[in-house]
Amino acid sequence: MFERLGSLQLPREARPLLAALLAVVMATFFAMDPAEAQNKERRVQFTLSLETSSLEGDPELRVRRAQEMASIAAERIETRLNSIDIKNHRVRVTDSNQIDITIYGLHSPEAIKSAVIPAGRLEIRPVLADNSIWLDLEDSLPEQIEIQYDPASFQTDRIFLFSSSAGSLRNFLSRVSLGNTDVVLFPHQQGWRTLNLGPTLATHSDITGVELHQTPSAIPFVKANLSSEATDKIRAHATAENVRHLVLMLDGEPVHLYRFSETQFSSELNLQTPDFLRTTDARYHWAIQVVARLSTPLPVTLIEIED
Repeated sequence: MFERLGSLQLPREARPLLAALLAVVMATFFAMDPAEAQNKERRVQFTLSLETSSLEGDPELRVRRAQEMASIAAERIETRLNSIDIKNHRVRVTDSNQIDITIYGLHSPEAIKSAVIPAGRLEIRPVLADNSIWLDLEDSLPEQIEIQYDPASFQTDRIFLFSSSAGSLRNFLSRVSLGNTDVVLFPHQQGWRTLNLGPTLATHSDITGVELHQTPSAIPFVKANLSSEATDKIRAHATAENVRHLVLMLDGEPVHLYRFSETQFSSELNLQTPDFLRTTDARYHWAIQVVARLSTPLPVTLIEIED
C-alpha cells in the first residue's frame, strides 16, 4: 500500500490499482477534504479478466484451465467479500471466463477493488536492527533527507533515512548501491522512513484465520491468527536477532509495522490501523483491504477491464 524498493516487482497490471490506493491513503495522510477521500458510490460494478499468459498446454487445455481458474477466483472473491461483511453482492463468471462483480450499497470503489483484485500474498519479515549502511552514505545525503534514530532506542545502530518527500527518498535510493539489502518506504511522522527487511518468516499459508473487529470507540482493527509453527519460527528468529519490529507485506507493499516483544508475542496478531489514517473511512478502508486479502489468496492474476 505504500512504497517499495528492492528485488520484488509487482505485475504491471496491478500497478494502476496500487497507485489508486496510494492516492486514497495519501489524501487522508495530508488531511484533504474528507468528502474527496470518501468517493462513495451507491453501486460498485467492475469486470475482471484472468492473466492467462502463464497457462500452459494446447488451446483446448488452456481454455479448460482458464475456466477452472475463473471459477476458483470467483469463489475466493466471494470469500473475501463475506470476510468483510459485504453480503449484498453478486459475483458471476461469464461465458468468456471473465468475472463480473456488483456490490450494492454505499462503498468506495477504490477500497473494494483493492480488497478484491490483488493476489493476497503475505510476507511477515523482520526489520533489520543493523542499518549501518546509512552511515556510509551520510556525506552524500541531499538536504531533503536526514538520518534519524529509532525512537526510544539507546542503540546507535538503530537508524533509518527520513524525508518529508517520498519522491526525494525514492530518487536518492535509486542512485546508490544497496547491494542485497531490501528496502521499503513507510509513512513516519508526516513523512517517510526506510525499513531494511530481513528474511521472510511467514507467508499467507501460515494464516489460520482473520477477522474484522472494532474497538469500543468504533475504530476498526484486524485480528489475524498464525499457525503454531510460524509463531515459534518468528519468535525464535526475532529474539535471536534482537528484532524490535516486524513488517507485514501484502502483495509486495508494506501495510503494517508490528512492534515485537518476546514475552507478548503470540499466534494472535492484533493489527491496529496506522496512526496517520485519521478519518473513520480511511481506517475502515485500510482494515477491509487487509482482512479481505488475508482471508484467501487468489490463484491467478486478475486485471480490471476498463470501460
